[in-house]
Amino acid sequence: SVPTPLLGCTDPALRNSLLSMALAKTGNQDTWMTICLQLNLPTTHATRIGSYLRHTHTRGTWPAVHAALDNLITVLQADSTGRRNT
Repeated sequence: SVPTPLLGCTDPALRNSLLSMALAKTGNQDTWMTICLQLNLPTTHATRIGSYLRHTHTRGTWPAVHAALDNLITVLQADSTGRRNT
């Protein structure tokens, strides 16, 4: 499911790309362009995610977005660990 703070992005395709890119960027030093290429996403999203993230800072919603992404990563990691143990 999409973290609540990202629901403000009204373009579902862009929102899903941003979510995928943000998760891929966690702990990763690759550029946004490299991540777009690795995920087979439109390369225009490399600049759009930067704009969107700056917008979250300006609106003051970055802490909520960051927390939601952190929670999602934790859930995905826990689910991945659980699947390896079965």
